[in-house]
Amino acid sequence: MSEEATSLMDLPSPILLLILSTLPPTTLLYVKTLSKSFLNLTLASEFTKLSRSASIIIHQFNSNRTNTLKFLKFVVDNFDHDPNVDLDLQLYFPVDRFFLVGSVHGFVCFNYFFGDVDSIYILNPTTREYIILPEPQRVRKWPNIVRYGFGFDPVRFEYKVVRIYQEEIRDDDTNSFRYYKSEAQVYIIGKGYWRSCVEHVMFWFGCWVEGVNLYGKLHWLVSDANQNELICSFNLENELFESFPTAPGYTKENCPNLRSLGAFGRCLCVCDNNADTQFEVWVMKEYGVTDSWVKEIVINIAPECNNYWLCYEMINLLKVLDDGEVLFLWRDDFLFLHHPVKKTLKRLHVCDGNFVASVYVSSSFSLKNFEAEVVKIPNLQNCHVQPASSSTNSNSNRTNTLKFLKFVVDNFDHDPNVDLYFPVDPVFLVGSVHGFVCFNYFFGDVDSIYILNPTTREYIILPEPQRVRKWPNLVTYGFGFDPVRFEYKVVRIYQEEIRDTNDFRYYKSEAQVYIIGKLGYWRSCAGHVMFCFGCRAYGVKLYGKLHWLVSDANGNELICSFNLENELFESFPTGYSKENCPNLRSLGVFGRCLCVCDNNADTHFEVWVMKEYGVTDSWVKQIVINIAPEYNDWLCYEMINLLKVLEDGEVLFLWRDDFLFLHHPVKKTLKMLDVCEGNLLACGHVSSSLSLKNFEAEVVNVF
Repeated sequence: MSEEATSLMDLPSPILLLILSTLPPTTLLYVKTLSKSFLNLTLASEFTKLSRSASIIIHQFNSNRTNTLKFLKFVVDNFDHDPNVDLDLQLYFPVDRFFLVGSVHGFVCFNYFFGDVDSIYILNPTTREYIILPEPQRVRKWPNIVRYGFGFDPVRFEYKVVRIYQEEIRDDDTNSFRYYKSEAQVYIIGKGYWRSCVEHVMFWFGCWVEGVNLYGKLHWLVSDANQNELICSFNLENELFESFPTAPGYTKENCPNLRSLGAFGRCLCVCDNNADTQFEVWVMKEYGVTDSWVKEIVINIAPECNNYWLCYEMINLLKVLDDGEVLFLWRDDFLFLHHPVKKTLKRLHVCDGNFVASVYVSSSFSLKNFEAEVVKIPNLQNCHVQPASSSTNSNSNRTNTLKFLKFVVDNFDHDPNVDLYFPVDPVFLVGSVHGFVCFNYFFGDVDSIYILNPTTREYIILPEPQRVRKWPNLVTYGFGFDPVRFEYKVVRIYQEEIRDTNDFRYYKSEAQVYIIGKLGYWRSCAGHVMFCFGCRAYGVKLYGKLHWLVSDANGNELICSFNLENELFESFPTGYSKENCPNLRSLGVFGRCLCVCDNNADTHFEVWVMKEYGVTDSWVKQIVINIAPEYNDWLCYEMINLLKVLEDGEVLFLWRDDFLFLHHPVKKTLKMLDVCEGNLLACGHVSSSLSLKNFEAEVVNVF
């Protein structure tokens, strides 16, 4: 045997790489500082592949398995998901529901809050260990707001949870000018207590987005007292705040502001989705240097490309993959991939229901190394754990399912045996009249209308209308009944964009009408209006008319009606503010009155009712739901539609396209209803056995 001294560096490179890749993150960082050889080795591409095989962690909620953790790995242009390694978090944390804050070195941070409780959980999914941090001081109470971040201090080798407590301050003179004083509270894993930092900043950090981890700092998009957008960082070493200007494109008119902060490789980036024609990603090539912002990605939005679902929703960038493809999270609904060079766009179906996601690198580093913490491991011996299964009722393999709900003693009764699967994908619900349900299907140049009777299982397909839906022109629909001529009519609003010499944009809108069972073709009406009807909301029927919230050429909001008898437009004002962009107001029917749901404020949700039809002075504020984070802050800044006023005065709403909820204006109760997973649309429906075969001019199909 040779007596020559040997060192660890004498080992073959592949073996040494394997050894290093198994080290805990903190130990690995220390090893890098020992010698230049170790530093070069740990920076090698082979080591990067071993130690940084980052996957995506999915925290799924709002389904039958309300808190499930899924792990996705990228495999040849797609993500691979093994359901056998999913974690049912209810077995770990006996609370519902909690929110993903972030992941660092295999540790995952969650926040649970309800009432006066504001708890942080740290979990290692690999070892199944978790800890619960002590409660911080300064209880989360509305209107004060709390935000979190989770990061690693590479200088002191410490894991830190940062709590941003935002205290609302109102001007003493007017009590209306509002700003925030924000301070940081820090918890070092293994120390056992929260500590308040001396410094504070006059920024609003919001109440939804957690900190972005980069260069030993946590970052947020914030707004100052004058509503200017900035990037604020919190240095995890010296625990001081810094700020610098945000990416170009921000205006104060963006309310709510559909911009999000992320990391594009090793650079900060801002995703901007406030325009209706394109989605942009700005990248800061040099950290902290304002002039280094570059528009890295532009996705043009056009209905014929089947991507106008991108419009006006929050999009977060999750990860840039090795081949340059970029992974995004659309709202909290689904993931999609975009390749900036190939210009491809691909939606990924990884789970049903709502979820949030973050980059994740697994680690076997035990939480027991933090001596001051009480480490818990769930007792799973008496529990049967099975992978989360996919629902066949919504937004999965059976993407278009029709469900029928009946109100039974303070809740809705749903019989899944009468659910209908409609064999066209995707279709959008336009409305229901006398048992007939109207759907719209469009893709490319195809723009079809289906009329279905769920009771008889009959349906008809209307002929294609003239004037193909082509961006930037827009189309919306309505379905109603003319009580004078006893005719069922589908109304198509074709909106032609017009730009003047100064690039000022407005719309010229005309109606096309199809009468079920009559001539078998669409007929254009003579009149037109200079309104934008949008492309999402369908006509609300009342008093033999269809109604829409529209905007005129100056951005003023109006209610526009289309009379189903004489086929003429009318309009009257609503009292809208131009500052609401996008405008989170929706039109509905409250009993026999028009109503407007307004969710543009961050303190309350309102329902206005027009007591006398067409009379502007008859608007009354019928419902006010105060919003408080500890109870119902999910109401904030999302589109809410009123569906029905029940006999006992309780009101049924649709939140976005995610779930239904009930509110009783007198009892002040608020109840979320779990009727199905995935996305949904809803409307009132009265079943009927009237056959579509009575309309002789139509070709009736049965399924």
